[in-house]
Amino acid sequence: GVTVTAAWFGAGSSNLANLYCDTAAGMIDRHNYCGGGAGRHSIVEGKASTMTHLAEPGGGLFSIGFTQVAGKPFGVSEWSMTTPAAFKAEAAPLFAFYGMGLQGWDSSSHFSCGAARMGAGWPGLSKYVSQTPHYMGQFPALALAVHQGHLKEGQVVASRLATAKERHAGRDVLGGAIVATDHDYKELARNLAAPAENFAIGRVLVGFGDAPQAVDPAPFWDQKGKVLTATTRELRWDYGQRLVQVRAPKTQGLIGFAGGRKIALPDVQLTVKTPFVSLLFTALDDQPLRQAKRILVTAMARDRQTGSKYNADWSALETIGGPPLLMEPVQATIRLAGAKPSQIRPLDVYGVPRNASVAVEDDGTFVIDGTHKTYYYEIRR
Repeated sequence: GVTVTAAWFGAGSSNLANLYCDTAAGMIDRHNYCGGGAGRHSIVEGKASTMTHLAEPGGGLFSIGFTQVAGKPFGVSEWSMTTPAAFKAEAAPLFAFYGMGLQGWDSSSHFSCGAARMGAGWPGLSKYVSQTPHYMGQFPALALAVHQGHLKEGQVVASRLATAKERHAGRDVLGGAIVATDHDYKELARNLAAPAENFAIGRVLVGFGDAPQAVDPAPFWDQKGKVLTATTRELRWDYGQRLVQVRAPKTQGLIGFAGGRKIALPDVQLTVKTPFVSLLFTALDDQPLRQAKRILVTAMARDRQTGSKYNADWSALETIGGPPLLMEPVQATIRLAGAKPSQIRPLDVYGVPRNASVAVEDDGTFVIDGTHKTYYYEIRR
């Protein structure tokens, strides 16, 4: 039989009624933020966030995803994992692959872009900036993957029909609230009616008057190994190791703490040295990676301004520093399935090829290590 499990995580006593009112409009829209550090909207010296979504699937930015209503478009018109958070490179790919992909969200507007080109350092010392590598720098690969449908929408794994009595109860009758920890920074409360981990398995919905049936998420959750596999089989979230594998035919990669590990994706063999990475391989010709003639490599790690200093575990920003921005190089040995690359070129921040190339071994293996001072590479075959 098909099971229907509770998936609604209310945002305080009146939020269910508020959400029901929102269904009168064309779509459900939410905002959320996480990360940051000392200071309200500006980057200042002091505490810095070391939170990572990778240890808590469904938390952080994604807590608002549990307000997705069956049969209604869902969008997020403000979101960011804000500077000086150490691991903010994870946010954009997780948002794209799990939010826009697996969950089937319909709209995303990162907050906020105030310039027509990349900014210098941490632009304006603002916590909320799009024109920086971890956001605008990853958007070409992510937008292409979303618009070309590289990631499939998941099956519904949690669905809750909210009755009229429940939506007007004036209290958290459904066993889990979304709470604002600071201004627009929202988190899931811990008295959840259904596990937040469902977010990494498949779609989670609430319905008013009607709600879709849900498949049982249990076969996709290895609780002992702390691994969540999407119903599409294209995403694997290892929250014990804090690492996501993207395993779709046309987009593959690693997001998280891959340093010192050898990892086999369906069409990419990787040995990674850099402790924390967002390392993505995107087919530019809408072909499976194994057959693709042109592939974009997007390689991100941590960043800091010139002269900035963190303490040993990056939990405090001791010196702000200034422009230019310094990017920790992603160091990895890579081999793609399929034909050997005929050319690998580093690109500048706007995607323009440089007059240089990356050496390729006879078996197709190549190394990226920061030599070319870039986070983009184009592979041709």
